[in-house]
Amino acid sequence: MGAEGKNSMQLILAIHAITSVQFGAQSGLSGARLTIHQDELRRLVLEDATFDSIDFEIARPGESLRAGPVFDIVEPRAKAPGGSPDWPGILGAPHTAGIGTTHVLRGVAVTALREESPGESRGASGYVLEMSGAAASGSHYATLNHLIIVPHSTAGMPAHVRQRAYRLAQLKVAVRLARAAMNVDPTSTEIFDTTVSAERAGLPCVAYVGQIFSRQRKPERDEGILYGADTDGMLPTVLHPNEWLDGAVVPSYHVSLGGAESYFYQNHPVIGALYRRHQAREINFAGTVATIASADNSDRERNTSCAASLVKWALGADAAVLTKFGGGVPASTTAAVATAV
Repeated sequence: MGAEGKNSMQLILAIHAITSVQFGAQSGLSGARLTIHQDELRRLVLEDATFDSIDFEIARPGESLRAGPVFDIVEPRAKAPGGSPDWPGILGAPHTAGIGTTHVLRGVAVTALREESPGESRGASGYVLEMSGAAASGSHYATLNHLIIVPHSTAGMPAHVRQRAYRLAQLKVAVRLARAAMNVDPTSTEIFDTTVSAERAGLPCVAYVGQIFSRQRKPERDEGILYGADTDGMLPTVLHPNEWLDGAVVPSYHVSLGGAESYFYQNHPVIGALYRRHQAREINFAGTVATIASADNSDRERNTSCAASLVKWALGADAAVLTKFGGGVPASTTAAVATAV
């Protein structure tokens, strides 16, 4: 936990509520309407020779529309000058995320589809975006306006090259869209700060432990998950809650293996709930630990012990909330951390 004063780490989200998205001759934000210039975004994406061409579509709530297979879903966000960079470690240098002001296009998502070769990936199986019908009624994503990126990559590209290109293209597009709001007054603001003052001394300290990958499978080459690095040899790592919300963590290329979309991390429901309890002075939000589920027994014991130690001794927490990445090994690892904490 940070102390009062200069050690405080504060993230401000400048929220721009968007209810309408359309294509037009110039990108821009007018009230709650976002206009998107396709050619500008196409030029941005096609700077990468991985792609032969790119198509864009808009999916609106309630439309009779299904899109897939989905690679990832991202909320458009862009950092104001003076704070941490956009998507550090992926789009820029790996400086600490979660500091300064981030402009957010709330109500919008950039959704990238993936190309699949037969038998190449079970990660895409059944993972689709539904904008209407029974399935949509149970999904928050059906309430958003989606800019859908349909990639057409150069023939013969290895899967890991294509997938890294998807990620870079999607994040670049999301940032470019959000920059339209940079000089526009936000609809509202949200402040995230775990500063603890003297009058909070008696409150229970609660930490969060979140798995960001399962070693049931090896990461793809160039699969940056935490600040652009993969999880090979990763030990549990202490992160400020703001780092999760502001681009430090992205999902595996194969999100349907039990992980979450980037949009989920940007709007992390567990971290959000702990922040609300912190602001209501019910708890002190002690911080977070990012960890993985290990398939090897000795690695699992090492990571379990390390995660529990960070919660108890580094963060000084009285309790922890834990989430897992998939089932099987992730579930047993989570149970072991809970027992050790």
